[in-house]
Amino acid sequence: MAIFRPTPAASGDSNQFLGFKEVAIVSFEDKADNYSWADVYLDVKVQMEGSKYSDSLRIAGSFDRDASGDITECTLLKRIYYLFDALGYNGGVNLKGEFEDPDGKVVENIAEELSKYEDPEARKYAVYIYKEPDKKDPNKAWTRVQGKIMRADQMDDLKSYIKFMQDKNFIKEAKPGGKPQPAPGQAPVSTPEDDKDILPF
Repeated sequence: MAIFRPTPAASGDSNQFLGFKEVAIVSFEDKADNYSWADVYLDVKVQMEGSKYSDSLRIAGSFDRDASGDITECTLLKRIYYLFDALGYNGGVNLKGEFEDPDGKVVENIAEELSKYEDPEARKYAVYIYKEPDKKDPNKAWTRVQGKIMRADQMDDLKSYIKFMQDKNFIKEAKPGGKPQPAPGQAPVSTPEDDKDILPF
């Protein structure tokens, strides 16, 4: 009979859930209808190896528009295409701010359209996960997935991008000792104020 050994308990070190990670995409959820300020609110659940829980990569905000109402280049548009490029999805956004599939057909539910890329077992993507200090309470910090997602084989490119963002102070990271709410790798907690506080990159 084969020898059986118990699985060692996790160390409890939350830092193992921070930094550059290869993740799987667990689910997509379109929450735009819940927020009047958002043209797009796509909640992408990603999960790393060794974690029981997923973290949220939020692609949310409003499009910049010109005088005629057409969308223009903006942070939100870039973040949408970061995701689409990582997935290998050839759809996009038209000038009205509507999603279109690769055949040019308007997509009413982008989460449903992208659901074919959900695969909890396939860690094909690279992200950067960190703790952002709470703006009101310095003793708290929130787990964030930075807005640029890339293919796992592009990890070096992601590292260069994150270093640039850190050097420009565009990424606000909590100092050691902050109390994460929630701790990385634990069940996520979200409030309406937290949802609206989308980072501008």
